[in-house]
Amino acid sequence: MGDDEIAWKANEGIRVSRIVEHLSARHATHPLARAVLTATDARAAPAGGDSESVVSPGQIQVRGDGGGTLRILIPVDIRIGAYGIPAGSASDAPAVSPVTTDSPPASPQGPVVVEKVVINQSNYAKRNGYDPKFLGAATVPLPKVKNQKLGKRFLLPGKKAELKYWNYSVVLNRSRALAYFSAANVDAASFRGNRDAEGDTWFRDTRVDAVDEAAQTGAEFYKKQKAFEADRSKNPFDQGHLTRRSDLQWGPDANTAKRNGDDSYHYTNCSPQHWQFNQNNRASAATGIWFRLEDAAIRSLGEGATRLCVINGPVFDAPLCKAGTDGRLRLDLKGKRVPDGTFGGVKIPKQFFKVIAYLSGQALRAKAFVVTQEDLVAAVARFRPGEAATLSDLEVRLYQVRIADLARLTGLDFGPLAQHDAKPQESLALDEGLPIVDEAELRF
Repeated sequence: MGDDEIAWKANEGIRVSRIVEHLSARHATHPLARAVLTATDARAAPAGGDSESVVSPGQIQVRGDGGGTLRILIPVDIRIGAYGIPAGSASDAPAVSPVTTDSPPASPQGPVVVEKVVINQSNYAKRNGYDPKFLGAATVPLPKVKNQKLGKRFLLPGKKAELKYWNYSVVLNRSRALAYFSAANVDAASFRGNRDAEGDTWFRDTRVDAVDEAAQTGAEFYKKQKAFEADRSKNPFDQGHLTRRSDLQWGPDANTAKRNGDDSYHYTNCSPQHWQFNQNNRASAATGIWFRLEDAAIRSLGEGATRLCVINGPVFDAPLCKAGTDGRLRLDLKGKRVPDGTFGGVKIPKQFFKVIAYLSGQALRAKAFVVTQEDLVAAVARFRPGEAATLSDLEVRLYQVRIADLARLTGLDFGPLAQHDAKPQESLALDEGLPIVDEAELRF
């Protein structure tokens, strides 16, 4: 926006804690912000020594004379041998930004590289899509929409519902202009690099537009209120990935991994998620667990088990959670459906689901989870007029559920997965409908 649209405040003090809070809320995934948020306090320098010499990269240093100066040391280097690119073969390197920061890595894949998202929309016919036989010893088919009470499926010419992308597929709910589900193949052994997007570029699927432009929710919803970005109460919903970019960033080489990860930036693989849920900041610990479910599964399966099939999507018109006798909220899987409320002309899902299928030995196993943004959505003033935008530790809650119950909740048929679900006694949270608040409660 131009200067004339900004209500400037000058020569006013601000607490450092508020700056940190702002970075956490708005830019937690940015490498520079992360360097600040994860830095240690460097004020305690040895007496008589050069305080600067003992400050590690990324730390914050306050001047010893009490002046309150903050120093952020962020060395920048250029790496050729990173991300599986042999030194000396720069001509074969992928088109990535070579400048990185030495902020703490966000994942085992190494430091984050910020680069432009590029999608070739001329070769959709070459996309391989989701592979039901990806696990090898067991087949995990795409879910089927059992009935269309929650919305009609979008169909391509030839009455095909599956939209194929690189290593994942989407089936759209045409009535809701959102995905019924997105299903991906994940091979942790072939991850190549850890990337973040330069800018916020998403792509419409031209195959969908050729049939019905109204069948996918795009920039007309997410970006039409860009002028209100500074006030998230006026623009509270992010473009939330269903299949994670990081899950797709694998392949035989860095170029292929980048291509696969970039392909996640299709509006068909996107759903409105409250910014506090999507950006994983001040909400409860369960928020972070939701975004780390695949990582937790890979870690717990042990050496040699690196492949997952991950199916996720929104839950349409989900029942509201209910309070138990202990005051803790629980999913009401068999409760009466409550129509999703509308914001900016789009119905906003209250809940999302994720199913992770894997091999334990040679046996097929699967776990199902539901996360709710119900409290966050209810706090949006224009979504439910008159309600205060309050925060609590229960804004985002993660639950493990039985796949058979999830099938009823979503209207999807998960095929053989219900027969390979967790046994009830394996999880107290599963039996009692309690939210999961610690990764130790996850058992794969």
